[in-house]
Amino acid sequence: MSKVILCSFAVVVLFAVAVYGDFPRIYWVVGGLITLRTLMQSCSQLQIAILKSLFKMHLIGIIQTFHGGVLFLGIGIAFVQHWSVVTLLEILVAGQTLKLLFMSTAVPWIRIRPRWPVFSTCFALMRRSIPLGLGYALANLIVRADVVVLSLLVQLPEIGQFSAADNLLVVAYLAAWLLGSVLLPEMVQLSDSVERLGQFMSRWIQLTSKIAVPAALILFLTAPRAITTLYGPDFAHAGVLASWMILACPFIAFNSLFLHHTIATGAKLAYLKIMFVATLFAIVLTYLLGHHFGAAGVTAAIVIRESLLSVVLWLRHSRSSGVDVEIEVSALS
Repeated sequence: MSKVILCSFAVVVLFAVAVYGDFPRIYWVVGGLITLRTLMQSCSQLQIAILKSLFKMHLIGIIQTFHGGVLFLGIGIAFVQHWSVVTLLEILVAGQTLKLLFMSTAVPWIRIRPRWPVFSTCFALMRRSIPLGLGYALANLIVRADVVVLSLLVQLPEIGQFSAADNLLVVAYLAAWLLGSVLLPEMVQLSDSVERLGQFMSRWIQLTSKIAVPAALILFLTAPRAITTLYGPDFAHAGVLASWMILACPFIAFNSLFLHHTIATGAKLAYLKIMFVATLFAIVLTYLLGHHFGAAGVTAAIVIRESLLSVVLWLRHSRSSGVDVEIEVSALS
């Protein structure tokens, strides 16, 4: 019900803006399709959250794989047949509809029966969720602010070079936050035992180190060739930027683990404070380095902010849990 209330409010606001703006018909069609897909995506995420909380990741994997296959097939056909943007959006809506239907079927299949909620409970849940919602919004702002701030400081060609490199970093952010969200239900279950949760975190930090650090070093060496292969030789500078951005990826993975640990332990206000300070620091640092060094300065700001955030979160985790988080030397070799 909370999802329905929030989505209904968003639809009303968008409709009022559209009416006031007196946009052409194509705007209504495209905006309507995007809004419809966004609403269904929001409902699908709710079903996914239920399945995650019950450790039914195999069901999510099957449905997501099928959904991705349908989308790739539809997009491929649209590309070959030169279909319009509206048709492409209709394909995306159709794929999202299938995903929502499968998710809605999977939840009752595992004997979860939704009931009509009490409105007071919905509003109480919304109030409790505000810190988490704002925190996630700030996390998204950090990711997007790099390009936005840089666009205020440099010319369009340099922004294009940076954006091409930044696309790889966005994938790293998505993968890291996906990992954290997958582990969050188990963290919540272990949160009543400081020792068990600390051991769980130590195990995953070590595993993440063994995978993320070597992968980052390999990608650091191969990113220039990969970028020029994807975008062409004119984007050689983007390859250099991507190489240095990738050095931030292990820290991004660690930060996701630590932040989801903060959520699991119920420290919602602490999570919001950390994200607020991190966002403010990221924007200021990005502007200062970007103003003096352009795209290279923003790239350096990314590595600096993620590494410093990792240090802060690691110190907080060690102090609050009372369990030392040890990263074995072998993990970094």
